[in-house]
Amino acid sequence: MKNDQTHWSEMSRVLSGEASASEMESFFDSLERDAQKKERFEEMRVDWEASNNAMIFKGINEDLGWERQKELISSNSSESRSAWVWLRWAAVLLIGFGIAFWQLTKENAIVTEFTQVVTSGDQNQQVNLPDGSIIYLNKAANLKYLFTEGSRKIVFEGEGYFEVARDTDRPFIIELEKSYIKVLGTSFNVNSNGELDEVFVKEGLVEFGKLESNEKILLEAGAMANHNGRDLSRLQEINKNIVSWHTKSLVFDSTSLLKVLTDLESTYDVSFRFDSKSVSGCNLTANFTDEKLENVLSTINVIFNVSFTPDGTQRYVVTGQGCN
Repeated sequence: MKNDQTHWSEMSRVLSGEASASEMESFFDSLERDAQKKERFEEMRVDWEASNNAMIFKGINEDLGWERQKELISSNSSESRSAWVWLRWAAVLLIGFGIAFWQLTKENAIVTEFTQVVTSGDQNQQVNLPDGSIIYLNKAANLKYLFTEGSRKIVFEGEGYFEVARDTDRPFIIELEKSYIKVLGTSFNVNSNGELDEVFVKEGLVEFGKLESNEKILLEAGAMANHNGRDLSRLQEINKNIVSWHTKSLVFDSTSLLKVLTDLESTYDVSFRFDSKSVSGCNLTANFTDEKLENVLSTINVIFNVSFTPDGTQRYVVTGQGCN
């Protein structure tokens, strides 16, 4: 009896329009799980539509049983039929709108707006996505993501390192300025600066293609490609320190000092001012792992007798005799 009273209360709130959106969603979900309850609701809905006075559903005494409520509905005087007939139709419309609203809100629980993450110009940020994927954003990056039952979509500009959780049922798609990237699960570095889209694959397999056409290439681990708005190109020479901004690991193998300074600028977000003589002919072989910039510059100073003088915030003047 108590369950009947509870069900009656729920049903009367839905039919009378007193139920909230969340209550309505919960109620219709429960009908899909309980065939008997669904049958009772159909009976009640028919009685509601057939009743001459829809207002009887207002202020119902919940202590009265199901059969008693039906008796009250069926015993309503026919004298009020014309006065309340519009309420009957209003109730039918209310149910229709209620079901439509419930279906819409349920759909919106799956298809939602993009979530946006923007990093500042002076710090990196880690973003944990709902599927278990992790994105490490470089400074001044802009990320938007939308996950549904069938897809994982990213809109991205700037630089980021992606560790994508594998999901064979939902491809992970990144839309860049001119290109797209499609994977099932892998790790790779992306740099999109408005003029050039670039991707380097650390692990797995990546599909890299043009947004405006069907042209695409597959990139395996260790491969790199870019798109300049015209050509989609696989690169032959790959910078070993392409992800040093994230890993803080630098590898130099007889690398020109000019290239070393370029990699240091990217890794530590600094700039160097020098003339060609101060770095000409100098080639560095060294590895640095999570070292402070001051330690790296001190090592270069010892090896090549090159000095680094601070010139304002995050800028250095390079002086030396070169190595020729």
